[in-house]
Amino acid sequence: MLRRPPHRPRVAEHWIYLPHGAPPSLAVLAKSFPEGSTERAVLRHPALHVGLVLRRQNPGPFRPDAGAWLPKLDPEALAALETSQAMLRLVYADRERGGGLNAAANVARTARGVAERCRALAAFDPFTERLSVAVGAGEGCWTHLRLAEAAGELRVLGMIKMGYPDLAAAPSGAVGTTAARVVLQRLAEELALGHTWRWNGTVASELGDFRFTIRAGRRGLARVDVEHGRQR
Repeated sequence: MLRRPPHRPRVAEHWIYLPHGAPPSLAVLAKSFPEGSTERAVLRHPALHVGLVLRRQNPGPFRPDAGAWLPKLDPEALAALETSQAMLRLVYADRERGGGLNAAANVARTARGVAERCRALAAFDPFTERLSVAVGAGEGCWTHLRLAEAAGELRVLGMIKMGYPDLAAAPSGAVGTTAARVVLQRLAEELALGHTWRWNGTVASELGDFRFTIRAGRRGLARVDVEHGRQR
């Protein structure tokens, strides 16, 4: 019997840090984009929810650097967070399947446009734990997936944007970090292109072939076991 892919709702989320607490309304923001544009469509989509968080009422979200996978913030990033007085929280959630990262890319594009119009100081992606102070640069926070390493574990963050659990692997002595990284990258890239979820199989690379098996792990992760296959 075939196992079903571990689908869950697709969710993309962006926190946009503002220097003031009075951003334009959602309707005004939507009208600021051309008719028929991706940004206007996303802002009017029923799957999008927008909330306003004020520093004086809830200061916690203005220091997201408590995350285990967030790189150490540089002085510029810390200064942007300390200056921010409000945060727009954009959350897009639906139960559609397939399409890879198309929906997440559209939401990221919209968040970037909103950030530019609101003269944002910084933006944060809580699923990849990426903070960017170069809001208009299309990088940093706007990277849809992120391969991170901490405490001897590799993890692909942001898979929930496609409706999948994050992929995780703990390199062993037989299969090192490089091989595990190759397998996780390939699996994530396949899903990002809209390919079918694979519970097991082989990944071919310049380093050789690697066999993998995915199993359910703790905290909703998809644990990927990697072993050597045919050498090249």
